[in-house]
Order: sequence, then structure tokens, then C-alpha cells
Amino acid sequence: MTPEEFENLLDKGQISGSYLFEGDEDYIKQELLTKLEKSLLAAGFEAIDESILIKPELNEVAEAAAQVPLMSKMRVVIVKDMPLLSSKASAQDSDDADQEESDKENGDGRKQKHGSKELSEFISTPNSSSVVIFYKNSDGKKDADSKPAKSKNAAAGVFEKAGRIVTFNYLSAAELKKRITELFNKSDAKITNDAVYELSELCQGSMLRIKAEADKLIAYKGGRGTITREDVDKFVIPDTETNVFRMIDSILSGNAADGYERLNSMLEHNESMVFIISMIERQFRLMLHVKALKERRVTTVQIKSTLGFQWDSMVENYARQTYNIKSSRLERSYKSIVGIDYMIKSGQITPRAGLDEAMLLLKELKT
Repeated sequence: MTPEEFENLLDKGQISGSYLFEGDEDYIKQELLTKLEKSLLAAGFEAIDESILIKPELNEVAEAAAQVPLMSKMRVVIVKDMPLLSSKASAQDSDDADQEESDKENGDGRKQKHGSKELSEFISTPNSSSVVIFYKNSDGKKDADSKPAKSKNAAAGVFEKAGRIVTFNYLSAAELKKRITELFNKSDAKITNDAVYELSELCQGSMLRIKAEADKLIAYKGGRGTITREDVDKFVIPDTETNVFRMIDSILSGNAADGYERLNSMLEHNESMVFIISMIERQFRLMLHVKALKERRVTTVQIKSTLGFQWDSMVENYARQTYNIKSSRLERSYKSIVGIDYMIKSGQITPRAGLDEAMLLLKELKT
């Protein structure tokens, strides 16, 4: 189920039972949760008719959901960090744990119920006067090497079978542009199209970070005026992945001075040399993937889907970087970067020496 589908059900008053909120886009996730609370809870009585449970067992969730709302339309139960839904709990782990977990007892002698089988029973017999939201925060990591991973957890599979997972994926470029423009329109400030793109890219498409940076930019303009790309570049610090991409892009474009300036900036901000090298390795891997797929005449849309990129422009950027580089040479350079990473981790060379070698490889790739 998409957030829009869930919101439509909420607007129609058709929300009840249990749902799992999962996915990478935490800002939209929290925004929809807030709307649900405002829709179902009587103002001023939130503390009475809402329960927020942290790392609970399933029997605790069931007890909270069984309570009758006193002043609100429905009782709202928010469940966070539930062990049964942890990403570390694999499907096999959850299945194997069912019997063991069912046999555990609370202090008063009652058995705990928090296996995937018991969860299925809980979901299939909802309390009509309560809504339970199992809320999973993202891990904050965005991996463009593959499509966003779906839950492989047996407990999450219970929600999936019941059609009660609401998935919050990162927004598309068009959706981001609309959202960002709306953020600025709420004040008297405006933002140019190229500034929208720059802000999206520097924040890796995360609305949570975009909102924080937008507030900062609006404050800089005093709540009015126009935000330009230059303003974004001045005030928004890109994450390491974006900085490394742009560093590589500058070097391969013949602007080594800008590339080294970006490297020095990262080091001045105490970024780990080992992490920078790992990001260089990752960028090489992505360049190889895009190069290989382009040579097989795979379309940009298909490449974006295969590699889990957010925008078509990301495919084109990698394609542009590698256009004049033979695949065999790119592969040799990638293997050399992997070798540098291994030598650092095995103590054969220092991180500084490894980083210098990696930068030299980049410069040689340009020639």
C-alpha cells in the first residue's frame, strides 16, 4: 500500500486494525502519522487515548489496543522498535523463535505472545475501536547499488500477506520538486528550479534533511526573496557520497583542482580517509554497472530501476563520466581500488598512502 492509498482510506474514515509503516522516507512517514493522530484523537486528549510503546512484546501491544477510547474516535497505538520486526531478525530466525518465544513468561506467570504466528492472529482479529501503527524508522542508509530491499522478516511478511504494509519510498524527482516548492511557498521565499535540483541532490533526496536545510535557507533570506543554486551551495554541506561523486566528476572532467579542493574539504571536516576510499570504490562499481548496461543498450529507465537510482539524471551522470573510458580500463582501476582498500584494512599501507594512490588512479584514468 502506498502512503497515498493509506491517506485516502483515512480521509474516508476506513482505517482500523494494524498497519506496518516502513521504508526510507521518514519525513513523509512521520507526516502521515501526524495526520492520523489529528484525525482520530480528540484535541487535548491525546495523552489519554494514545499509547506509544517502545520495544514492546506483542502482549503489551494487544493490551493497549484493547483499551476503549474515552474521548476520541478511536484509540491510537504507536509501536516503535519492536524486536519482532527488527531488520536483524531474519525470516528463519523469526520462524525458529516462535515456539521458544511463546513459552516465555512474564513476572505474573502469563505467557508472552510475540511470535509471527501470534502476530498473524493479532492482525486477523482487530479491535474495531483502535488503530495500531507498527512504525519502523529507516536505517538512514541509502544504497544505490540495488533496488530498495523489501522486508525479509517473517513478522513483516505477516503484514504483507494481510495487505497492511504502507511503504514509504524515496520520492521521485517530480514529487521532490513539488514538495520542495511547497516548503518555500509556505513562506514568502521562492526557489529556482536549478536550486531545487541542487538541494535534492545534496540531501540525497531525503525529505527529512531537505526540510531542515530549507528552514535554514528561508531563515537566511529572512523569509522572503529567491533562493538560488549559489545559496544552496553556500549553506548546504553535501554528504560524503555526493562529495566523492563530485570529486571524481571534477577529476574525470579535467578539473583536478576542484577535485582536490573537495577532498581537502572532506578531510578538514574530519571525514575518515578509509570511508572516502570505500566511497570511491563504490562509485567505481556504479560506473562499471552503468557502463556495462549502456553497452548492452539497456534504456536509462531500465538502468535506473535495476540499480535503484532515484532519477534518470543519475544514470546519465555516470554514463557521461565513463563515456570515453574503455570498460577494460575501468575494470582494472576498480580492481586496483579494491586492492588498496584491502591493503589498508590488512595493515599493509596507511590510509593516507592508500588515499593518495586512489587519487592518482583517478587522475590516470583521465589521461
